[in-house]
Amino acid sequence: MSDQLESSVADNTPVIIGAGQYVERLDRPEPPLNSPMQLAAKASRQALRDAQIPASAIDTIGVVRLFSDSPGIWTSPFGGSNNPPESVARRLGSNPRRRLYSSTGGTEPLHMMFDMMQSIARG
Repeated sequence: MSDQLESSVADNTPVIIGAGQYVERLDRPEPPLNSPMQLAAKASRQALRDAQIPASAIDTIGVVRLFSDSPGIWTSPFGGSNNPPESVARRLGSNPRRRLYSSTGGTEPLHMMFDMMQSIARG
């Protein structure tokens, strides 16, 4: 059965091969020391480890716009970035050819993932 499945999956089929998460609690006695981009890089490193690939293999970094980057909504006390995808890339030691920064919104992670998967499927 698995041979049939493998032969029926096209080479350009997008597949998620790694996932990572890093959590920093604000209710702990010690203050958080990480900016949003540092947190994103830590989660990205875990995803790279999970996928067993080096940061140099990254060709695209996509970051969902933070509420703190939307003027007048909320300011992060932990700092910000004027180019979040580049900030994450530098922290990872990666040089992707594409850096994407989405709009703010609850469905943006899905939209970004869908757009990237379509791009993979198109080759």
